[in-house]
Amino acid sequence: MTKLIRQGKWEALLGGRAEFMTLRVHPTLQTERWRAFNPSLHLQYAYSDKTDLTFSLRRSLQAPNALDLNPNTTYVDAQNLSRGNPYLKPQRLTSWEAGASTESAPLVASLSAFYRISSNTVTDARSFADNVLITSRQNGGRARSAGITGSLDWNGPLKLGADGGVYQVRLETPDLEAIVRQNGVSAYVNLRAAYGGLSLDAHLQSAGITPLGRYGTTSSVNLAWKHTVDKTLSLTVNANDIFDGSKRTYRTDASTFRQTGFDHFIARRLYVGLVKKY
Repeated sequence: MTKLIRQGKWEALLGGRAEFMTLRVHPTLQTERWRAFNPSLHLQYAYSDKTDLTFSLRRSLQAPNALDLNPNTTYVDAQNLSRGNPYLKPQRLTSWEAGASTESAPLVASLSAFYRISSNTVTDARSFADNVLITSRQNGGRARSAGITGSLDWNGPLKLGADGGVYQVRLETPDLEAIVRQNGVSAYVNLRAAYGGLSLDAHLQSAGITPLGRYGTTSSVNLAWKHTVDKTLSLTVNANDIFDGSKRTYRTDASTFRQTGFDHFIARRLYVGLVKKY
C-alpha cells in the first residue's frame, strides 16, 4: 500500500506492507508463523530546479533461504560438514537515509548518509563431533552500520565518474554462551572513464569485518574497446581484471574454531568478438 502526497516543493511517498509468513520445513515438520507491519517513508524537497534533498525510512522482514533451513548434512570434505537449521527465524532490517543531489552541467553529484540496523541476524554456528567440523546457522546476531556514500559524474566527450563510500560496522555475534562485539571501518571506490569506443572501470573494496572474523581487500580493473568497421560490422575487445586483484584473504576466530585462508577466483579474461548486423 502506497500513497503519494505533493505539497509545494515537498513530495512524500508513504508506504506500508503487512506480512504474514508461514514457514514449513520437511522432513522435520517444523512450522513457524510470523506477522509484521513494515512502514516506509520517502521525502523529497526541491531546494532548487537542479538540487533535491531526500530522506527515507524502510523496515523489512527477511526470511532465511532454503539452503540455510535444510537440516540434512552436506559433505564438504572428510573433516568438514555443513547443515542448515530448520528453526531459523527471519531477520528484521531497518534503514534510515538522508541525501542530496545536484546537477550543474556537465557535472552531476550526489551525497547521502545512512544508518542501518539488523536484528535476529543469521550467523554461522560451528561445533566439532569426532574431530569433524560441523557448520550450521543460528539467529541471535545484531548488526549496525553507519556511513556516507557519494558519486560524481562528468558528462562530455570524455566521460568520467566516481562513486564510493566509507562506513563503520558494529557486530554482536553469539559465540557459545558469550556475545562477541566487533567494530571496524570499511570503504569502497568505483571509477569510470570513457572516450569514444574505449572505456575503463576500476573497483576497490577495502578490508572489513565479518561475524567473528575479517576479510581482506579486493580490486579489479576492466578495459573495453569497441570499433565500428562498417555499418553492419563491429569489433569488440574486453579485458577483465587485468591486474588479477580478486584474491581475498579471510580469518575466523571463534571459541571452537580458528581458520585463516584465502579465496582466489581467477577472473582475468580477454574476449575478442565480431558483431555482424543483417
